[in-house]
Amino acid sequence: MKISKYTKLISKDNAFFIYNSLTNYFSEINKELYSFLETKQKDGSNVVETVEKDELWGKLYEKRVITDNDDEDFLSFRSIIEQQRRLDNALVLTIAPTMDCNFSCPYCFEDKKKGCMSDKTVQQIVDFINKHNNIDVLNLTWFGGEPLLASHIIEDISNKIDKQKFTCINASIITNGYFLTKENLDLLVRCNIRSIQISIDGIQETHNRKKYTATDKNTFETIVRNLDCINAMGGIPVCVRVNLDKENENDFLKVYDFF
Repeated sequence: MKISKYTKLISKDNAFFIYNSLTNYFSEINKELYSFLETKQKDGSNVVETVEKDELWGKLYEKRVITDNDDEDFLSFRSIIEQQRRLDNALVLTIAPTMDCNFSCPYCFEDKKKGCMSDKTVQQIVDFINKHNNIDVLNLTWFGGEPLLASHIIEDISNKIDKQKFTCINASIITNGYFLTKENLDLLVRCNIRSIQISIDGIQETHNRKKYTATDKNTFETIVRNLDCINAMGGIPVCVRVNLDKENENDFLKVYDFF
């Protein structure tokens, strides 16, 4: 049994943790176990020969912290994803109406591209959705770029969907929050948006170093003002995401306390 490639060892302020991204298992451990696992992870050697009749190693094996086959673990995970994709009663789509963005976040993996989705592509998406029969649930996630730079496309597609075909339509949006104005919030309500995810990457000073525009160096204040507007309106839950790196790793609790 070796430590899974999906296992991360974490130490902070004389506290020690293990995390497995395959099972989402997170636990605090003692220093002795941490040191042992760290050594085994570095040299790639076996942690234990068998997990039978050993409560600790049995638990770590159950949570895939240790494994006898990383490839098998990956295939199991892939099988779960494929089963979800083959569900025949739901249609799940992520739609990017534009790849353009008003920010240039240093961690972003997308290439900013000016312009937005063509009318032809809009109609092709609508036709694709509406041709699905015997689908109960439609789940849409609006993504980008910054999708609210093309809010008219979100509304156009939403209006053209044959809503009589589905018993339930769930829509969400992933946005940087900068354009969550009253006007756009009204549009999101009209488009059945049920949840909003935004990124606040630290307290004000840290966030503004990562996310700014040519004319606004205090985007934190703008986004928080927009969140106050959402809170006043009610009705759309907001998830605040915090992307952490070495620069802002100590900011999370401050952001949490702030909100």
